[in-house]
Amino acid sequence: MAPFACKGVFGPETTHERLVAEFGAENVVFGQISDDEATFPEATTVFPQDPAKRISVTWRDGEKREGPRMVLIGEGSGRSLGGVKPGMSVDEVEALNGRPFLLGGFNDIDRGRVAGWNGGQIDTDVPGCDISISFGYRAFGMPLTLNDPLEAEGPYLSSEPAYQALGATVTQIIAYFPTDN
Repeated sequence: MAPFACKGVFGPETTHERLVAEFGAENVVFGQISDDEATFPEATTVFPQDPAKRISVTWRDGEKREGPRMVLIGEGSGRSLGGVKPGMSVDEVEALNGRPFLLGGFNDIDRGRVAGWNGGQIDTDVPGCDISISFGYRAFGMPLTLNDPLEAEGPYLSSEPAYQALGATVTQIIAYFPTDN
């Protein structure tokens, strides 16, 4: 599967109609999705039945379904950006980057988002869109407390042992398109 890019069919000029033309009407639906704030915006979803290919687009103009606001690559996707894809562990992303990188804590503000690559090899500086990569964890029996350093505001180095102890993995990659495009 080709890496994600903020251009072409998923670029700032795309539309719902273009996605249908590119991927076929049977592979494109419009409806509600979940995002990281548990809201349910309406979006165009390509390959909704195939998590490895699934990608969703919300629109600045929801009636015309044009002008992407954000493109969401969620859990289970095989799509990548700069080599990073959902499901990768902190260690795997560190190895790809060639060094520890900066991560936010798991509080309401930082939400485990990459805060910078610390001079490493991964480059998510993409002209025309802003990239957000978030980590999460599934250790439900091990909740963070307000005294946990990862619950406080970051950034922290990804080499912080708590990230590995929690089993943190990439949960989503989001490309945001500035409104002045």
